[in-house]
Amino acid sequence: MCIRGAHLEDGAEHDAAHLSWSRRQFLRGLAMAGGAISLGAAGVPVSAASSRSLERALLNSDPDKVFVLIQLAGGNDGLNTVLPLGNDLYHRARGGLAISDVQAIDLGGGVGLHPSLAAWESLYKDGRLGIVQNVGYENPALSHFVSTDIWMSGQAEAEPSGTGWPGRYLEHAHPDYLATPPDSPVALQVGASGSMLFQGNAGSMGVTFPSTSALTRLAQGGAVYDTEDVPDGILGQELAFVRNISNHSFGHAESIKDAYDTGRNTRSYPGGNSLSDSLRTVARLIRGGLGARVYHVSLGGFDTHANQQGTHATLLRRLGDATAAFMADLAADGHSEHVVAMTFSEFGRRIRANGSAGTDHGT
Repeated sequence: MCIRGAHLEDGAEHDAAHLSWSRRQFLRGLAMAGGAISLGAAGVPVSAASSRSLERALLNSDPDKVFVLIQLAGGNDGLNTVLPLGNDLYHRARGGLAISDVQAIDLGGGVGLHPSLAAWESLYKDGRLGIVQNVGYENPALSHFVSTDIWMSGQAEAEPSGTGWPGRYLEHAHPDYLATPPDSPVALQVGASGSMLFQGNAGSMGVTFPSTSALTRLAQGGAVYDTEDVPDGILGQELAFVRNISNHSFGHAESIKDAYDTGRNTRSYPGGNSLSDSLRTVARLIRGGLGARVYHVSLGGFDTHANQQGTHATLLRRLGDATAAFMADLAADGHSEHVVAMTFSEFGRRIRANGSAGTDHGT
């Protein structure tokens, strides 16, 4: 969703955009329309994405829809991700970090993409990539931990409730989940252990794996923890025993393994890319019929205080290539029509570059 009028220099169009904008428009942009990626390019206040609104958007979606949340951990530089073309103020503020109009991928309407996101150009032109600009909340917290909690809770209060907006939705949709857990998980998270995202009022509504390799290990062998690769001696034996008990206590092992064995990948994914590894496994589980409604994966490294140019370019290339492969994989047999993926980051970066060829925490 490319919004003209999102900048002050758009003049009357900027004023009209603010007057006409509504929570419904924002949620429609993030709704479960099939086969799409939504890029939150961190103005729509976070109240427009309030917890109840987000929960209702999921509750009103078709039961076979799947929502994939992609966290860009560290604070992605949204201004160099979706950038203003022909804007002297941007170039003066960013100096050597600015992306030239010649380098940028022109999306029309004075908006461009970072050149490392070339894999997204065709998705955008095909109407399968939406961009929601200027998403934020009043008095933004520039602490990684506080702001991440705000986005995951869907609550802009100084003290979030400790529950995640997907967790509250899942608790509402599956009220008996904790008392009588189903065979398959309703939500699955890779990495970011300790996150409140799937936390409901009564407990966690999702299954969390510490890494993609842990998820793959379970999917391929039915066990999360390796009981063979342990140290010699008594300590190794005790560790193997604890891991074995943990493996047997994991309730969803069989359904995840069955979905992984049933599913397959129809496209190759780029190597050396942790996000690609995560999304490859997610695609296989979706195609295998796991039944989880919400997945959460992440890509870290976006806290670019120094030497940003090369680091950010590499991260965006990994993001673009991984998500494009994911959507192409699912589109091969129509599964993409049931999936929407959305990126989010705890905050953006300051408009002006710092003295270390990077950018500091900002909006």
